[in-house]
Amino acid sequence: MAKKIKATKPLTQLVGVLEGGSDPSRGEAGNPVKKRSSFTTQQISAVGAAKINYQGMISGAIENATATVTVDAAAIPDHTGDTLILGDYELIEHVHWTVTEDDIAATQTALVTAIGNLKGFSAEAGAGAGEVDVTGPSGPSAVKAKVITRTGNLSLSTSDGYMSKGGPTISAPEIT
Repeated sequence: MAKKIKATKPLTQLVGVLEGGSDPSRGEAGNPVKKRSSFTTQQISAVGAAKINYQGMISGAIENATATVTVDAAAIPDHTGDTLILGDYELIEHVHWTVTEDDIAATQTALVTAIGNLKGFSAEAGAGAGEVDVTGPSGPSAVKAKVITRTGNLSLSTSDGYMSKGGPTISAPEIT
C-alpha cells in the first residue's frame, strides 16, 4: 500500500555566501562580495515497509490517485476470472464480484461495489460504457494498478502498472 507521508513545519535558515572568488591582485576591488541567501526545507518521512527520510518541501494540494477500469465484456469464466490489483489488494472476478453473463452494466455495478469495499479506495460508474472510475489514496506515493487477464472482461487505463499519482508532491528545498 502507499506509504504514509509526514512532514515538519517549514524551517528557513539564513546562509552566508560569497558572490564571487577573491583576487588579491586587484586590491580592494578583488575582495569577495558577501551576501545572504535563505534556505527553506522540511524534514519528510515516509513510513511503510521501511522508513525513509527526505529533505525537501511538500507542495500542491491534496489529490487522490486515479485510474479507470473498463468492463469490456461479461463472459462467465470457466475457472479463475480476471484479477484486478489495486495497491495491496487483489480482486478476482467471480470471487469478489459477480459477472452477469452478457450484461456489462450489471457487471460494472458489481465491480464498483467490490472496489468501494476496499479500505482507501472508492469507485463510481464512469462516463463511458462499462467504465469504472477508481479513486485511491492521496499523496505522492505510487499505487500499483494492474489487470491479470484470463477472460478478457477487463482492461485498465494505465500502461505503466500504477494509478496516476496523487498530491501533494515532494519538491526540492526553496533557495532564495
